Amino acid sequence: DYIGIDGHDRVLSAEAGLTWWLNRYAGLTTRVRTEKLTSNLPGRDYTANSIFLGVKVQR
Repeated sequence: DYIGIDGHDRVLSAEAGLTWWLNRYAGLTTRVRTEKLTSNLPGRDYTANSIFLGVKVQR
C-alpha cells in the first residue's frame, strides 16, 4: 500500500484466435492479443500487442 498516492489504472484487452485444420488430427492455431493500460500516474501507460502461433494435435 502506498500512502498518499491516489493512483488509478484502467486495463482494456481483447483477444481473438483461429485454428485451421490441416486434417482431422492436426491444425495450425494462432491468437492475437492487445492490451492497453492507462493511468493517472505519469509513466505507467502502455500498449502491448502479442501474436501466438502453434500446432494443435488431437486423436
